[in-house]
Formats: sequence, C-alpha cells, structure tokens
Amino acid sequence: MKLVMLVVSLVLMLGSMAYADPYVTATYSPLQSGYRLDFILHTDALNGSRGWGLTTTEITDLAAPFGWDAWTDERQTEWYPQSPDFYVPPNGVLSGSSGTFTTLPTQLYYFVRLTGPGIGTYDGTLTPIAVPEPSSLLALAGGLTGLGGLALRRRQ
Repeated sequence: MKLVMLVVSLVLMLGSMAYADPYVTATYSPLQSGYRLDFILHTDALNGSRGWGLTTTEITDLAAPFGWDAWTDERQTEWYPQSPDFYVPPNGVLSGSSGTFTTLPTQLYYFVRLTGPGIGTYDGTLTPIAVPEPSSLLALAGGLTGLGGLALRRRQ
C-alpha cells in the first residue's frame, strides 16, 4: 500500500512540474553610438544548447563568453561553443553574449540549437528591457526606507 502511494505521489509530482522551453533574455544600456545589449540564454529541463543566435545582422562589437565564439553573416548572428565541453547543460544558463545596435530593436527573433531528446532548433522572440540606473535604484531604496520609517513612527 505504501509503495502504491509513493508511486502515485511521484507521478503526480512529476506530472505537475512546470515545463519551460529554452529562451533568451536581453537587457540594454545606452551608449554614445547606440545601445549595448547583453543576452542570457536559459535552457530547459530536457535539452542543453550547442549554440544560439539572432536572425539579424544589424549588430556589431560582438562579445562571447569564455569558450564560445560569435560571427555574423548576411542572414544571422550566432554564438557557438569552441568544443562540446562548453555546451550549456539542461537547466543551464549562459551569460556573456553581447553586441551593439545603432538603434534599439523593439523585438528580436532568436534561435537555440538544442542537444538532448529535443535535438534540433527552437525559435522564439524577445523584447530587450532597460537596465535600471544606479541613481534610480538609490531613489527607490530611499523611498522604501522613508515609508518604513513613517510606518514605524505611526506604530509608536
């Protein structure tokens, strides 16, 4: 009986686990000559990645993480590992990919080359978000501290 309950609970737990596809996020910072975008690749629970890229060539000043390279041709920009030792594992994260755009893109199309049972390519879209400025974060912290002080004063 205990064994049956254990098996049933395991099936329910595994069946209710959230499954997320691989995805890429991007943050941007303004520069004098355009916008620098920093990318983070997130893999899913089943598949790792053997590379990823953007379907745009409007990017310059490419940077790649350690063990990875980047290139642009007439159709796309791609980041790829120098050897299988640098593949991103399932549930892994890869940061350090970046590039510069002269104008801020509102939406980018990306692809992730998968390893594992879902071998192939996954496509998606991303919208770059702004990196908060340090002064904005200080203003937020000051405001929250002030609100906390007011709440403490009212209690007393």
